[in-house]
Amino acid sequence: FTIASARSIYTANKFIRELDFAIPIILRNGVFVYEPASNDVLMKKLLNWSQMNPVMDFFIKEGLNPIVHHSHGGKLYVDYSRIENYGESHYIDSRLNAGDRRFRKVVDYKYDGANEFISMCVIGENRIQDTIYDKAKEAFPDGYIIHKYVDTYSNHTWIEINHPKATKESAVSFVMNYLGESEYTAFGDNINDLGMLSSASQAFMPVDSYLDKAGFSFSKTKSIDSDGIAKKLIELNK
Repeated sequence: FTIASARSIYTANKFIRELDFAIPIILRNGVFVYEPASNDVLMKKLLNWSQMNPVMDFFIKEGLNPIVHHSHGGKLYVDYSRIENYGESHYIDSRLNAGDRRFRKVVDYKYDGANEFISMCVIGENRIQDTIYDKAKEAFPDGYIIHKYVDTYSNHTWIEINHPKATKESAVSFVMNYLGESEYTAFGDNINDLGMLSSASQAFMPVDSYLDKAGFSFSKTKSIDSDGIAKKLIELNK
């Protein structure tokens, strides 16, 4: 088995090392496919400045605080301008407290053609974010993937902008072709997993997960807190 996560290599690295994956892993909702054994990036889907600029302007004019994941000169950065709600505080402070050196507070978002953008996200109160998400989908109907999901840890809604082909299902397709496989079983608990689950030969969601509470009809495992996915993996592998 392997993982398809919204996390970055930094926040996933501990359990990547512990689990010793033999299969490529998917990170940042499909932006990267990464080979742990060789430390190679097998696939990446990044945005350039001309693509990112109008999206950032849109969210700034809506009064929101973009959190910008990008690379420049071979280094990775995460830029933010302020912290105004619990969701932002929970995410940014947890990374700063963990010593994540990518994070930096900026006065202005200044970039150029040398920057490559992994993603941009805004975090806020759920009902407010629902309205902003609808406006963003109308303003940018093409050229981007716009993810919206409720963060399990803070119960605040994330809206995330990615390359149009940066999805978990696209990355899974890449991994399947890379391995020469034709079918897979998927586990997921949130909206950003739907495409991957829908394309799977078997699809499972944990009891009491966001997808379960939202009424989706995938097969169920025991809850996450009861190690439902791990127990189902052991059962299937028997």
